[in-house]
Amino acid sequence: MLRAGIGWQAGLVGIATVSTGRETQAGYTLASGRPVIVEDLASESRFSGPVFLQKHGVVSGLTTPIAGRDGRAYGVLGAHTVKRRKFNDYDVAFLAAVANVLAGAIQRRQLDQRHELMIRELRHRSGNL
Repeated sequence: MLRAGIGWQAGLVGIATVSTGRETQAGYTLASGRPVIVEDLASESRFSGPVFLQKHGVVSGLTTPIAGRDGRAYGVLGAHTVKRRKFNDYDVAFLAAVANVLAGAIQRRQLDQRHELMIRELRHRSGNL
């Protein structure tokens, strides 16, 4: 699901989804476990672009996995542009760094949720003594 974004058509954020199969850039990124650069989506042969990318005139893009603790990715972080662009190693490193920060925030939130659940359970059990 498209959780956040800038420049997308109204109503897509929080609604639009992309297949996690290898036929999409997001799915290909998840399967490879590495950043994926697309210089020209129209001529890309590894996968096709989602319809919403095509409708927005996306030409180039860079995606990277958001690594999870258990070896499974939480998702994919992407940056796309309507202009043809050659993303470089610095772009890849920057997006990967942002993905790592997101992964840390997700992990922290999960730990906080578990902590809250444990506190509620302890309060419930102590109230039944």
